[in-house]
Amino acid sequence: LEPLLADYDALCEEQPAGKLPAEVEEIGFMLEELRVQYFAQKLGTRVSVSPKRIRMAIAKLS
Repeated sequence: LEPLLADYDALCEEQPAGKLPAEVEEIGFMLEELRVQYFAQKLGTRVSVSPKRIRMAIAKLS
């Protein structure tokens, strides 16, 4: 999880000042869902998420 968070932080820093674009915010949501998937499986997630999907989304915007 830590490498994904570091990549997301780097992506956020690349963005212009102000509100993050919706695509970047969506990656943040995906990271939150991944945390739920890892640490609170009983809650379930609204979307299917994996480290691979998050990496692909970050790569698409980088």
